[in-house]
Amino acid sequence: MRREARFEQSDPNRAYIAMWVYAEQFAAFGITLPEAYLATALKATFSQHRVSGEELQDLRGFVAQARQEFKGKRVSMQKLHAYWIRCL
Repeated sequence: MRREARFEQSDPNRAYIAMWVYAEQFAAFGITLPEAYLATALKATFSQHRVSGEELQDLRGFVAQARQEFKGKRVSMQKLHAYWIRCL
């Protein structure tokens, strides 16, 4: 399943977890994930409650911002490694 399709799943908990796993990979390149996202990811994973649309949009915005920050400040070899090895 493609990344965009995982982010747009009909189940908001699965979509949140997919985005969180993707965003967590940016930590290897110096972009840190706020703790609030971890708490919500744990809620999405282990709780029967649904993630709200606001929480989903908040993480979606962070992922887009992290992707732009990553593309803007990395040198070419790091971008190459991230694109081909880590699939960021």
